[in-house]
Amino acid sequence: MSAAEKDTNDDDRVRLEQVRELLFGAQMRDLARRTARIEASVEHQLTGFREELKRRFSEFETHVQRELEALSARLDAEGVARVEAVSALGREMREATTSVELHVNRVDEAAAKNLRELRRQLLEHSQALSESIRKSRAELFAALDAQRVVEVAELDEPAERVSAH
Repeated sequence: MSAAEKDTNDDDRVRLEQVRELLFGAQMRDLARRTARIEASVEHQLTGFREELKRRFSEFETHVQRELEALSARLDAEGVARVEAVSALGREMREATTSVELHVNRVDEAAAKNLRELRRQLLEHSQALSESIRKSRAELFAALDAQRVVEVAELDEPAERVSAH
């Protein structure tokens, strides 16, 4: 392309731009104004939304912080209450253990006393039984001896009759 053709093309372009300006210039400027107003309105609304969002986020953050503080306080109170409950339970367990130990000691003492008494009674009964057996044996031997004497006498009696005859 030569310089003359370039100049012609540039001139054509400039004329084309002038024609466009005459035909569509007013509409384009009106459209540009409208677009600028819409952009300004959108920007204004966006700024409002941003501010509202920041305000709400700040309120939410404050609310969450208060809730976390309340929850933390409640957890601390529950922790203290649980520690106290565990401590009370420990005391109760120690008291119950002491009570059970005392009861077991009393039962052991009673069992030992009862066992001594049972042994004493068993000894008395065994001595009485031994004495009774000894007496019964003596009586039995005495009866057996008497029976033997009678039997020997009966055995001797026929022999005496025979010799007396």
